[in-house]
Amino acid sequence: MNRIPTFAGMTEREHVAPFDDPLERSYALPQMETGQSHISASVSQSTKSLVQEYAEAHGVEKSRLVEDALLHHLQALRALPADVIIPPRIVVTAESGDAILKHIENPRRPTEALRQLLKK
Repeated sequence: MNRIPTFAGMTEREHVAPFDDPLERSYALPQMETGQSHISASVSQSTKSLVQEYAEAHGVEKSRLVEDALLHHLQALRALPADVIIPPRIVVTAESGDAILKHIENPRRPTEALRQLLKK
């Protein structure tokens, strides 16, 4: 069996439920340790509401939901190539925003290669 990468302080777990396609692998998340630690984080009110709504609807503790989500996210960051990770937030400065607007208002003409690709 393949082994998944480990994180500091977590035990190594075996790869589970392999599929023929390596991009469709399912990995077991590390089990929560019995020793607890506290992390404080500021989140938007909308994120807090989403966490509360999900926890109530599915009968899970918010702390378990947050820990599972963090573990899942960290596992994805380790397993996926960096160039396929899309950040959840993109910061646009006034200068870069102006450049984006300029491209939207004055788009370049598609190249012949792009036209041929879109015909397929």
